[in-house]
Amino acid sequence: MAARTIGELYSSKGNNFTLLRIIAASMVLWSHSYPLANGSIETEPLAWLGITLGKIAVDMFFIISGFLVTHSIVRGGSVVDFAVRRALRILPGLFVMLLLCIFFLGPVVTRLDLGSYFSARETYTFLLHNAVPLIDIQYRLPGVFETNPYPSAVNGSLWTLPFELHAYVGLALLFAGARLVRRPRWLFAALVHAVAALTLALHLLSPWMHVIGSHHNPLMSMFFMGGSLYLLRDRVRLDPRLFAGLLAAVIVSTVQAKLFFVTYHLAIGYVVLFAALMPIWGGETIATWHDVSYGIYIYAFPIQQTLARFWPGIGVGKMIAVSAAATVVVAFLSWTLVEQPSLRRKGAAVALGRTVRDRLVPEPLLRRLS
Repeated sequence: MAARTIGELYSSKGNNFTLLRIIAASMVLWSHSYPLANGSIETEPLAWLGITLGKIAVDMFFIISGFLVTHSIVRGGSVVDFAVRRALRILPGLFVMLLLCIFFLGPVVTRLDLGSYFSARETYTFLLHNAVPLIDIQYRLPGVFETNPYPSAVNGSLWTLPFELHAYVGLALLFAGARLVRRPRWLFAALVHAVAALTLALHLLSPWMHVIGSHHNPLMSMFFMGGSLYLLRDRVRLDPRLFAGLLAAVIVSTVQAKLFFVTYHLAIGYVVLFAALMPIWGGETIATWHDVSYGIYIYAFPIQQTLARFWPGIGVGKMIAVSAAATVVVAFLSWTLVEQPSLRRKGAAVALGRTVRDRLVPEPLLRRLS
């Protein structure tokens, strides 16, 4: 493969984004199998480096999301259209999963009697807190999974969703701000690059300076790194030699945890985009696959916790195999019955969003944003 720009490869017919998302979701399932089967994250293969397969997978998700979502907002040209599309992609599948956890899974596995379970306030705040996860996540349902090796958490995978939504809001604010001052292209690009550089720098300094001690900064760094690479798509070339060199550097850096930390975060964006856009056999077909990655991501954890509840001492290997088989089936059903039908209503939902915007936003402001 000769070095070609990201833009050239992205505009071609095939890409591997769907495949990469499915791989990332499967990595999360694999990674969670360790603590959910035996209660300890320390047995996860990469724990000695201060990282897990699940963390790498989440970074992949955020880089891919930043790249594709930045494309979406630039192409659509409207914050309202962008918000509607993002909501349709995330919220319907999430809402159905929450309802199934509350009204199907919870009553089956709770240690409480059904009267106590359904009269508990926590049963309903689980839906209220998690249906639009902008602030925090509620992980518990009353009496559910309390004796599991990893106790009480119904769906630990949801922790990333507030950060994903915060990234969307941040990107939309940058885009709207650039349009307000009538410099939509260059100012938006400059702001995205600046946020990507600042958040990456803060994250790289964190092991030594303890800067921003939360998950927010590294995930924002990954998201805006993806967005920055999209905006630089006509300038950045994907070279197999550079890809191989970066992978080799990451492998060599595992001799020392802090060296690995820096090398990994500097290399991951380029490596993920190369893997996503590298031409492979059947690439055009892969691009049309059912995207079950979101379903795998949001359903794997409760399925794994259910296995741990009814199969004490299941072991990591069996947890991976059985939960993967069950989760893929449920994820396929989620895609075909919930997510895909919701996305098919995108046109009507966008039209409704524009109508609401036109009625609520003053005309002078609308003209500045157009």
